[in-house]
Amino acid sequence: MKKIEREEIEFLQSELTAAWPDIVRNIESRITAVAKIQNNFGITGLADPGYTSRYLAGQQATADCTKDFQTYVTAATELVCYERGIPLHRNEVDGSDWLFAHNLSIPIEQKCRTILSEHGAYKNYLFEGQVYNGSWTGNKNAALVGSKTDIHLLSCFELRGSSIVSSTCNLISLEQNKTKWTAKADGKGSFAGLTMNANSAGIYPIWGDTVFVGKRNRPLKSARFFLRGLQ
Repeated sequence: MKKIEREEIEFLQSELTAAWPDIVRNIESRITAVAKIQNNFGITGLADPGYTSRYLAGQQATADCTKDFQTYVTAATELVCYERGIPLHRNEVDGSDWLFAHNLSIPIEQKCRTILSEHGAYKNYLFEGQVYNGSWTGNKNAALVGSKTDIHLLSCFELRGSSIVSSTCNLISLEQNKTKWTAKADGKGSFAGLTMNANSAGIYPIWGDTVFVGKRNRPLKSARFFLRGLQ
């Protein structure tokens, strides 16, 4: 990555760090409104069970929730960036979702993930009482044919009902981190996975903490991104 490209990513990193609390609050307001409509809150006389309630009983609860939730992440990010004058524009083409048009035009791929605190799989995302995520999922065909752009905007949200308990967000250069999308060796399945190597190269934190070592300071195989609340 050239110096001017790195400076552009660092500028966007700074802008999104300042904007992240507004983005999270905007997402939360959207899913709160959606939940009230979906659950007929105020009509049935029952307590509103929250946004995540419709996914908890599903066999693919996290995947189903993430698929819907990411639309609100995109909409909230677009609105807050517009209000703040951040030149990050929605531009959904093969391999990328955004175009950062500042001194350079840089395509950016977005991926988000949800963690449902009321779901049985929640314990899989805990390390010493803290919530973390270490991987993201994408379409296998798009990932493996090399259409994904270098810069990724990766986020993860811990949800409880209609509340965003905590989150993490990072800009990632796959090239700098020397990582890539991978699929199962047997070729089965329609998804590919992405993890980051356990070093700081190519990782531009926006929110949350990144850890590269585990218990007894042993190096991890891949980076862990710990979620953090707004307060």
